[in-house]
Amino acid sequence: MTTDLEKLVGTLRARAEADTDADALLARVGTAHRRRRNRRTMGAAAAGVLAVTGLGALVVPHVLPDGYAIPAPPAAPNASLDAASVGSDPWTIHFGVGRFPYPVRTTTWSVLDGVETLSLWGNTVGLDSSHDADGTGFFVDLTLASAATSPTPDPTSRSSTLEQPHGESATIAGQPALVVTGTDPASLSSATRISWQPINGVRAELSVRGPVPVSKALTFAQTLRLDVSHRCVLRVRPAAVPGGARVTGCKTVDGSLNGELTIRGPQGVISIFVSAVPVFDAGGTPGATARARPTLPTLANGWPYEELDPSGNTQHYTAHLRIPDPYVEVWSQGGYGLADVLLVAGGLELSTR
Repeated sequence: MTTDLEKLVGTLRARAEADTDADALLARVGTAHRRRRNRRTMGAAAAGVLAVTGLGALVVPHVLPDGYAIPAPPAAPNASLDAASVGSDPWTIHFGVGRFPYPVRTTTWSVLDGVETLSLWGNTVGLDSSHDADGTGFFVDLTLASAATSPTPDPTSRSSTLEQPHGESATIAGQPALVVTGTDPASLSSATRISWQPINGVRAELSVRGPVPVSKALTFAQTLRLDVSHRCVLRVRPAAVPGGARVTGCKTVDGSLNGELTIRGPQGVISIFVSAVPVFDAGGTPGATARARPTLPTLANGWPYEELDPSGNTQHYTAHLRIPDPYVEVWSQGGYGLADVLLVAGGLELSTR
């Protein structure tokens, strides 16, 4: 496959769940078209900038002509957002975003313990896997939470965890923002953290690790939308939980039906992993599944399962089982044990978008 075709395939993959921008596609594979497009948009881009006040001079363009669409879960009914709604429903994400300036490989939307998060992973040069370790990779987390449980950070505090932090002020959608730059101590890569309150009582934070310029991070922050909502829908949904426990988290990967659910209760945590592969293949006869094995016990919902060794991990599982079809794993931590895992697994139901 030629290089140009590889770029086109990568672009189509990144935009598979969004409207296709024909100009942007052509711009990825034709340098002549890019030059013509740049001449047409130069005037508009120069006019659409935002001067950011602070210790430095940050300039934020309003548009991303060559950005990449972010896959999102199904849309949900959207009411007027207030601080009490954010993070209150593990099945609903109360925000959306525009395009990201660089190719995105993996997109994860989640709600966990009152915090809504969009996580992105990719690199600044393309979707080719050969760029995994060449310093072009980036990791992005955009979080939304109640300001009451997520206070505004102090850039001079050690709790910021960035080495040599430097603070700047900015403006995002008319609201004051704090921009902290530095070095991530874990990866030694450059890092940017942008914090602001898009509405009263709600705090947003954009955390970027990797070679993403501050101006592009600020531009992406400007695309935050609170007039849209999304449903976190996985292949299965729990209908039974231990007494006093409830679902507090839902995570979906790439807007698909796979991801993870979190159940918290007075005795600990029960997690449900929903695989991207619908059916687990035990590795015997090609295509064979555990459902065809009559020796496996069945759950209350009639699904066969197999008990796994909970000690084969470092997360201190107290019980662990696998359902081969649909491929789901359920495990417990803390005071919950096998009986609780069987209760949750036996109450699972197939769900649809």
